[in-house]
Amino acid sequence: MHDWCDAEAWDRFLYERYGEHRRSMLRTLDTWISAAADQCAGRGIPLVFGEGWIGCTPLSGNFEEGPVGAEVCREAVRLSARAGAWGTIVCSNAAPHHPMWNDIALQRECNGTFSGTETSPERS
Repeated sequence: MHDWCDAEAWDRFLYERYGEHRRSMLRTLDTWISAAADQCAGRGIPLVFGEGWIGCTPLSGNFEEGPVGAEVCREAVRLSARAGAWGTIVCSNAAPHHPMWNDIALQRECNGTFSGTETSPERS
């Protein structure tokens, strides 16, 4: 969606403003995951997440896989597991056509967290 924009400017914009919005972002993430869990429970259907947590970041942006974005992804995976989700994602940028696909350590860490076989390998 935003692959056309200046990815460095996009990342800079997010990093400059993240501090002001950190708590509200994490609170909103928790609220959305809880709401999805309630909706699925009420309908008797499995809870499965298949889209990202931060938004539509540019293909060559680095915010989502950087230290801040990766921690948001970790928290989302923890919350997904706690909510009883049957499946989740690391983030939308951990797809085969994104550079973050190559961050195998983060994907394994998040998969371990979600599956209950948590490991904390050094990030590559």
